[in-house]
Amino acid sequence: MSTIEHPKAMAETAYRASRWFRVMGNPLAYRIVAAFGDRRRSVTEVARELDQPLPAVSHGLRQLRNVDLVRYVTDGKQKLYWLKDPK
Repeated sequence: MSTIEHPKAMAETAYRASRWFRVMGNPLAYRIVAAFGDRRRSVTEVARELDQPLPAVSHGLRQLRNVDLVRYVTDGKQKLYWLKDPK
């Protein structure tokens, strides 16, 4: 027997999925995710590795944070980012 999901919950799930796909459709956001691996990185490190301007990488990281794909912690004046554990 299958369960029927509440229409409002379905709408929320579809909305979140559409936001995720919109962000991951950005080639830079995709490259940022691929660059992380399993360690914490600063915006500067990611920008250098991808040979991209700092503001573009910062914007991409903000988009990834908004869809709950990356996390960060402040270490002094810089933020260290990492991929969120998918648990």
